[in-house]
Amino acid sequence: MLYQLRETNLSRGEAILEYRFSKTPIEGDLGDFTEPVQLIKVDETKWESFWDTVVREYHYLGYESVIGGRLKYLITLGARVVGAISFCSAAYKLGPRDKFIGWDEPTRLATLPHLVCNNRFLIFPWIKVGNLASHVLSLSLKRLRIDWGKQYEVEPYMVETFVDSEMFHGTCYAADNWIHLGETKGFGKQGNGFVFHGRVKEIYVKILSRRFASTFHPDVDRLCGERKELLMTIKGIPLEIDEQKFEELGIGNLGQKEIEDALVAHLEPLFPFLPRIEANSHFVALVKGRLGNVRKKSIWDICASIVGIGEYRNVAHFMTRSPWNDIGMLDCHQKQAAELLSDPMGMLTGDGSDFPKKGNMSAGVARQHCGRLGKVDNCQAGVFLGYAGTNGSCLIDGELFLNEAWCSDDFKDKRVKCRIPKEVEHRTKNQILSEMINKAWSSGRFKGRYVGVDGAFGHDHAFLDSLPRELVYFADIHSDDKVFLGRPELSIPPYGGRGRKPTKLAPSFPPRQVKDIVADESVPWNDIVIKN
Repeated sequence: MLYQLRETNLSRGEAILEYRFSKTPIEGDLGDFTEPVQLIKVDETKWESFWDTVVREYHYLGYESVIGGRLKYLITLGARVVGAISFCSAAYKLGPRDKFIGWDEPTRLATLPHLVCNNRFLIFPWIKVGNLASHVLSLSLKRLRIDWGKQYEVEPYMVETFVDSEMFHGTCYAADNWIHLGETKGFGKQGNGFVFHGRVKEIYVKILSRRFASTFHPDVDRLCGERKELLMTIKGIPLEIDEQKFEELGIGNLGQKEIEDALVAHLEPLFPFLPRIEANSHFVALVKGRLGNVRKKSIWDICASIVGIGEYRNVAHFMTRSPWNDIGMLDCHQKQAAELLSDPMGMLTGDGSDFPKKGNMSAGVARQHCGRLGKVDNCQAGVFLGYAGTNGSCLIDGELFLNEAWCSDDFKDKRVKCRIPKEVEHRTKNQILSEMINKAWSSGRFKGRYVGVDGAFGHDHAFLDSLPRELVYFADIHSDDKVFLGRPELSIPPYGGRGRKPTKLAPSFPPRQVKDIVADESVPWNDIVIKN
């Protein structure tokens, strides 16, 4: 224990409260802790100097006294002090903010006292608690509405903050639904003038008063245009880059801006297939959650890390019930993939993928073989088609597998609840993949020479016979499959003098099981490296 803070209010019958400041690391997710997160207001108290000390030491900007209004809070998790946050008067002039509001000069001067700046936010570096920062922001804004009004007799209308994009991505602000407005010009106020310091920062704002928002006259040029709106949406939702993954994809040398621009170009053609403009942010959040370093890729975890738990129901509804045009979106994706990846020597690759499930209400869930677990268990099963070539690889199609039970009358009510179309009928995984391959090949988009599948499909001769004749297949087969080492002659065997005369063609020599051929040392094997 390095410091011990104590509050007393014995006149109201409250117990003595003690808060400890310790550098012992804490890790986990906020939901793992039963102790509450609280904000202790310390400005104009004996603990303000302690706040100044820790912020000066651990915040990258340090701390010097500010002119004008201020509120300072210590952040506690249970009895532990885990950080600090403060608010002060807003910037006198801020181009993107003033343009966003659209006010004239007299209105700006009259309303400026109602704007507040979140000038410091610190979670100690040894505190690694997921979702803590966005939770603290939400709590602090509730306190700000009350405390700022009491202390300065002014209602706060909007809060602004500045994020150094070279050091941070503004994840917690986006998770608490702050709005990204753009960048500063790299100037800071010094005395009566402004000095260029070169540190460009991202600007985020949070509107606290709907009445104030109703008076906005936004700059039309700034807000018009689908591309500008899409760029705002993408910039407003953070992408915590998984550097190792981006290195593997060969784009590790790109900066944040280049990645965002590439993401805009990729997502822009897909937006017309969404049901309404409100769904854009949900779609972007899900894409970024899967690209980024969110530990789990469930909707709950993506919302918790990127847009806030408060958006969970909306995002989940978007995925399960929103009538977006998935057929059109898939077609658009395939066009993009073909333009980037199509290769005359490319390969279509098919496989199944299974997803373990605990409950029984997900579409298609059943006790069936789960490849991920290597046994029969409760899971969903899907069939997926990929494309690979010298220019890269990606998934180009996929479909949920429904076993025969799910397509029977016994599951009629469950199919309705899971919103499975009435026209969907039971098909085997091999039938599904065969249709995918033939559809992709007949579209003419994907050039290629080969098809690759594992033993679940390669063992099925009818499946192999259904593949496009122009393609050579590489298929795993089972060890007890029988094959010919050479092409036999086919003829009707001579009549043996008993029984019916033979009428069917038979090979001149019998086939052999694959495992016998593998074990036969006389067979001249050649080792070929398909991929290093």
